[in-house]
Amino acid sequence: VVVGLSLLALLSSDLRSQAWREVLAASKTTVGIAVIATLLLWVLSALGSNFIIRSLEAVLRTGAFVCIAVMVFAVLRDAPKLQSLCLKSLAAVSLIGSVIAVIATMVMPELYWLLRLEGWSSAPIKSAYKGYAAISVLLVPTLIWMSFTFRNVWQVVSLVAAASFLLLVWETYNRAAMAGFIGIVFAMAVTEFARDPKRLVTKLCVGLTSLLTASVLIWLKVTRNHSIDIAPETNWYFPVWLIDFQRQTIWGHAYQVFETAPWLGVGANTINLTPGANQPLPGDESLHIIPAHPHNWTVEILAETGGLGLFALLVTLAAIAVTLILKYRRTGAPRYLMVIAMLAGYWGSGLFNFSYWSAWWQVSFVLAVAVTASLSKAVTR
Repeated sequence: VVVGLSLLALLSSDLRSQAWREVLAASKTTVGIAVIATLLLWVLSALGSNFIIRSLEAVLRTGAFVCIAVMVFAVLRDAPKLQSLCLKSLAAVSLIGSVIAVIATMVMPELYWLLRLEGWSSAPIKSAYKGYAAISVLLVPTLIWMSFTFRNVWQVVSLVAAASFLLLVWETYNRAAMAGFIGIVFAMAVTEFARDPKRLVTKLCVGLTSLLTASVLIWLKVTRNHSIDIAPETNWYFPVWLIDFQRQTIWGHAYQVFETAPWLGVGANTINLTPGANQPLPGDESLHIIPAHPHNWTVEILAETGGLGLFALLVTLAAIAVTLILKYRRTGAPRYLMVIAMLAGYWGSGLFNFSYWSAWWQVSFVLAVAVTASLSKAVTR
């Protein structure tokens, strides 16, 4: 709703021509051409689907979100005061949302039920905020940058918001988000190394990546070793304490779906409608063998758009990553490093969480990137 209203406001303002020009200009760049080629391949895949309308909707919606993000970027890029207002709004709502989530999760579940208009109940909320915690991989990099860049109250607001999101990730046991943060630190290490391997920050990023990865692996081994006892006996690709047997079973079935249509797949957002998808999952019959989606974007894209569709997406991501790394190496502008961090967090956590076609997840990602990529040194603090 908010995105729709914002888009209507943009299109009814004098800035719409500037936004449209940026969309046209972006479509002629290397990255733009790669994005368009990927979308066209996905459309071709959708036309061969048993659920054409559903697949076309998912693909065209994704393209629309990208266009909206480019338009937002175009409007913010040359407006430092608007950038500042946008960042402060983001920090404020991040603080409010994350603090409410932490309090409801740790101390007062009544707050959660009250906000859902279900009365004052002390019923435990379990992992109700797990999905909200996932968005931390998109917000924390910018919030931490704000805590170093802004002054006075906004420095405190952004720092507390970032800390609250990290605490929420821990309290909701969001392992996908943790994987995203490992990806963030690793991507920052690679980017800093590409810029200057001798810098202190490069060595710190490499050391932090190693420490964080080792700590998470040890923690998972200690806390989830019991998973071996409930997993069916078979040769798993990964230890079940690292990746639960449910996900591995889902991925295995999704790969079988890919084998039925290896070139262009079965159509975007339709894998849960394929034959056998609603069968009980061996070892956990409370789940379907494809519970809505495979919980891994590579497996999902592979099965639904085929080898060609996944290859096109990987080429696009490589083009984006190389472009950003080269720009950061040349300019040292923090916005490029933050966007790289967001990309790593989104695609890293996406290996274990939501469907790639999830609208709220996609639009959150592209808008977070658009806002961060637009930041200039002249942003009003």
